[in-house]
Amino acid sequence: MEALLPIPAELVNDTDTVSTFQTSEFPLRQGSVDYLEYRVPKAFPLTIKRLAFDIDRICVRQHTVRKNYPGVKLTDAPRGGAIHEQTYYAVTDEAGTIGFGFPEHRRYCLQSVVILPPGKTALRK
Repeated sequence: MEALLPIPAELVNDTDTVSTFQTSEFPLRQGSVDYLEYRVPKAFPLTIKRLAFDIDRICVRQHTVRKNYPGVKLTDAPRGGAIHEQTYYAVTDEAGTIGFGFPEHRRYCLQSVVILPPGKTALRK
């Protein structure tokens, strides 16, 4: 994964089964990635168990997500009204699940993307 990222990732948590890495902000052609985290299982070090990132400085609207991922469905809604809680939409197929989070304070703009392997469904951070 390190070879694909424009900046180094830092090991932030290391358990008997999983290593978790994070990066700081880095620019994209439009906008930036504000946060990126990935988890690597110790038993399968060439696979990624979870990839999550937040985007910033660009607004990808819900209709754009729905157009590109037509099977997307509501999977999780905010529970407490906190400004940073997100409404998640996801689509799942044989390759896994991709989830899209829209925060309460900017409901119309995508903030988070979570990619999970088959059989996993937990989208929240």
